[in-house]
Amino acid sequence: VTDVVFLEKRKRLVSCSKDTFLRVWDLDTKHCIQTVVGHRTEIWSLDVNPSETLLVTGSADLELRVYSVNDELGAGTISNMVSSDALRHFGDLKRQSMDRVMTVRFNKS
Repeated sequence: VTDVVFLEKRKRLVSCSKDTFLRVWDLDTKHCIQTVVGHRTEIWSLDVNPSETLLVTGSADLELRVYSVNDELGAGTISNMVSSDALRHFGDLKRQSMDRVMTVRFNKS
């Protein structure tokens, strides 16, 4: 595990790791409720915006991936372009640098 974020409103924890997966954990049951495949290389950092509507990930590939939270379906799960999940792939930001992303953070203001 390389980074985690807490989704306070949803009682969920999202983790990323070197195995290229995002995982959503239910803090009540202590179980992984969803695994998302998106990046082709290890994911080093993730963050959620203050309103918990967007999640961004950064990895060793040339992309930052953005996921949007869909509150209508199963609070706090995440998805890679599957419309029935609560977090949907929102888009990618291409980077010019060949260096891996070490940290991504939303501006809290």
